[in-house]
Amino acid sequence: MDGVRGYKTYSLSRMTLPRSSTPSKSRNPANFKLSAITPWGKTEVVTQQASEMVQAAGPKLSFDQFLAQYPDNGGRYELVEGEVVAVRPTGAHEDIGGFIALKLGVLIDQEQLPLKIPRTCVVRPDRPNAGYIPDVAVLYQDKLGTEPLWEKASTVCHGTTVKLAVEVVSTNWRDDYGLKLADYEAMGIEEYWIVDFRALGAARVIGQPKQPTLTICTLGDDGYQLHRFTGSAPLQSQAFPNLTLTAEQVFRAGTYTDQR
Repeated sequence: MDGVRGYKTYSLSRMTLPRSSTPSKSRNPANFKLSAITPWGKTEVVTQQASEMVQAAGPKLSFDQFLAQYPDNGGRYELVEGEVVAVRPTGAHEDIGGFIALKLGVLIDQEQLPLKIPRTCVVRPDRPNAGYIPDVAVLYQDKLGTEPLWEKASTVCHGTTVKLAVEVVSTNWRDDYGLKLADYEAMGIEEYWIVDFRALGAARVIGQPKQPTLTICTLGDDGYQLHRFTGSAPLQSQAFPNLTLTAEQVFRAGTYTDQR
């Protein structure tokens, strides 16, 4: 409830947010054409592959096309509204994702839960032009056998296979608070965490005054119920009720590499 040690709860079903009128660099197909203008230093062969992914499908790429043409250069890409998005997290971003995976992994091992945390996986929403790579995904081991694309492409198509999806917020914060929230909810993913450690989201989604916020979205009868945690507020996760962790501890995991 509001005012209790940084813990706030509210309901938001099928939230939609306006898309930015200025596309980010990672969404612009031109960024894939020449390695000299990409901020992450891909080789020319890699940039050509990514460019071909966009050009081959015209204005929008289907998930099947995205998967079939996915570059084998070791890079990470998502499909957002039919557009290829290069995923290039910062050090702080990766540190926080790794910290959460470590804490959850220890708890899973201690309690001998039938769950697994893959190094990476793709989540395919019900819509045809989307495919996401959560920063952390906790999956039910016994349900992976029903996933048609797991062995071939480490892809999850059924929301019931995913116990928890975690997104660490970057400059494309509208995707985390808008598109991904709505898609994960529609898939029936039990719980979704939005880790906004730089308070990049608008005040309407993280409150005023803006501050680092971890939002836990828990699936209920009316869709996701959203709970905001800040500062020393202990996280309250229905997916992992025995997890002992505060929002501040999560944010601190990215302190050493965060140059903001």
